[in-house]
Amino acid sequence: MKGYMQLFDESGNHSIPFPDEYQEFKSIKHAYAIFEDWADYVGRYSDRENAKAWLYFGEPEGMYPCDTMPDRGLYIGPRGAVREERL
Repeated sequence: MKGYMQLFDESGNHSIPFPDEYQEFKSIKHAYAIFEDWADYVGRYSDRENAKAWLYFGEPEGMYPCDTMPDRGLYIGPRGAVREERL
């Protein structure tokens, strides 16, 4: 399964990305690993819980893979684990 993800945070240090700013992932495990690295990076400058990611599955519908609404969101939960939600 191939997918795309956009990484950002809610602290104001990294704004919501443009549609052409994305990373590819090969599986959900791979997406979690990318996201955990991102959360660690965000945690250097603000709370790790501010890290967010939007996941997009399937073939791109627009000019960029992330032109449409995301399928799922990844967040850091209150105990520090990755939490996944359908959007």
